[in-house]
Amino acid sequence: MNLREELTAIYERRGELTPAIALEESTPVGAPMHDQFTWDNNKAGHEYRLIEAHRLIQSVRVQHVSSNGPVTVRAFLAMPRPHTPQPTYEPVGVVMADPIKREVVLRAMRREWETLQARYGDLVEFSEMVLSSLVPA
Repeated sequence: MNLREELTAIYERRGELTPAIALEESTPVGAPMHDQFTWDNNKAGHEYRLIEAHRLIQSVRVQHVSSNGPVTVRAFLAMPRPHTPQPTYEPVGVVMADPIKREVVLRAMRREWETLQARYGDLVEFSEMVLSSLVPA
């Protein structure tokens, strides 16, 4: 089983995917993702393994065919959870198929874009980068 399949299986079993859940599911020796973590506590503690789980979730990509051709996107998107600062990760297809979740992602995308504009908008290189990304290769 590859990483995407295992993370999807965890999501389907548990109804959500977080670094803590991915770590919990991977703790038993023999679990499919067990060898992706540093279990030597002299090298890494629980908090570091949560970071490793977070990185694993974010590293998985899937190919999506858009009107501009195939693009590679994250397989799991971070979605806020009520009453906790830690997000849950959901398959990109699940998020994009749900109008409310899709709107949450689009609003976050707009905030990130506005932050980039505020931070780098006065740099010529930023403008050139934005313009060059709009022109098909």
